[in-house]
Amino acid sequence: MWSDYGCCAAGPVSWTMSGVQIQAYDTTVLLPILYLVAFVVGLPSNLVALWVLLFRTKKQPSTILLINLTTCDLLLLVVLPFRIAYHFHGNNWTLGEPLCRLVIAVFYGNTYGSVLSLALISFDRYLALVHPIGEMALRSYRFSVYMCIAAWAVVVAAMAPLLATQQTNRPQHHHLPRCAARGQTGQLLPSTEVWYKG
Repeated sequence: MWSDYGCCAAGPVSWTMSGVQIQAYDTTVLLPILYLVAFVVGLPSNLVALWVLLFRTKKQPSTILLINLTTCDLLLLVVLPFRIAYHFHGNNWTLGEPLCRLVIAVFYGNTYGSVLSLALISFDRYLALVHPIGEMALRSYRFSVYMCIAAWAVVVAAMAPLLATQQTNRPQHHHLPRCAARGQTGQLLPSTEVWYKG
């Protein structure tokens, strides 16, 4: 039976009490290779973008929002090597519960922060194009800073449950734990691992 979280993959399948967990080529080879490419390309690109935005660009409201988006991306890139190692080691987490919590929280925090940053950039562009004179107060440097602070407050609030709850689990017949985001009920959150209903 298909799960709500994804499709299948070829390769060995391990059974757990929660259902069938795929431990396949997709999650132990392809996914870490994609993460590795994202890391190798993304880290220098985002560092250059941040440098340009901080030191070579006029301080405008949109610049603050772009710095915010770049910072979100850099946070993801900082924890991506841990996810790469996790997947290359057959989805076995050997780095302890605290680091697992941090990696999962930052991984999801990047998603929330990037979406909010892109929404704020879109809002800023909308005001600049549709209301170029009438909404100048909403396009101020100070208002952009306030919007970014509010966005980070939402991101931190969304990350808090991930930091406060156990994120590792030890499936049956496995000697090493998994590191996958779990919600308040202990259910696996979407997109962290491929799960099937048992």
